[in-house]
Amino acid sequence: MKISIIIPVLNEMRHGYLKNALKRVAELEGEKELIIVDGVSDDGTRELCKGYGKVVSAGRSNRAQRMNIGLNHANGELLLFHHPRSVLPVGALKALRKCMKNPRVVGGGFSHSFDHDQWNLNYASWHSNYVRGKLLGVIYLDHCIFVRREVFEEIGGFPNYDIFEDTAFPLMMRKKGRLKILPEKVQTSATRFKKRGIRKQVLLNQLLKLGFHLGVHPKKLNAFYEGKDPFNVKK
Repeated sequence: MKISIIIPVLNEMRHGYLKNALKRVAELEGEKELIIVDGVSDDGTRELCKGYGKVVSAGRSNRAQRMNIGLNHANGELLLFHHPRSVLPVGALKALRKCMKNPRVVGGGFSHSFDHDQWNLNYASWHSNYVRGKLLGVIYLDHCIFVRREVFEEIGGFPNYDIFEDTAFPLMMRKKGRLKILPEKVQTSATRFKKRGIRKQVLLNQLLKLGFHLGVHPKKLNAFYEGKDPFNVKK
């Protein structure tokens, strides 16, 4: 069962995580392909990626558009959408193939963890895994979302949102079948939390989620979230 791993990128050199993510993908066993979809990076991201997989240009695009464009270049039966600031566990593809032998499972994600050991971040990961993920069916991109290709195509891909496309998409998946949070853990960079302050970042995240559920347009939410540091959509 071939797995297409799709990574949306935009100026990823600043956080220093992408190389580790790419190296881990290269080490994973089993039939796979890596597709990196770039949104006009100008910091060396494209040059780094060329040594690891197929690099596709998406022009000025948001993250959802980049992931959807990745499908056009994918040949796998399973799609794995990989956050550029997360590193997959060593046995990721083996665990994924085993999970997807169950025909009732249409998709899901890996368990989440941060690379910084602090109680409030640990709690955030626990909440994301067990409350949002397992109970509510909300699986963020930093869990590295996976889905059967035919289900992705039937849904129509990620909604064209500048932010929270990864909130809406799993809820659409859940209507097609069972979602699974695998016990194997991805490790995600806590850079934004440490840079902005953990409490401030957590509060900002909650306010943005509230705004999304109240119907505030994702473009406005993302502009507020990114400020002068664009990483989803290049200004």
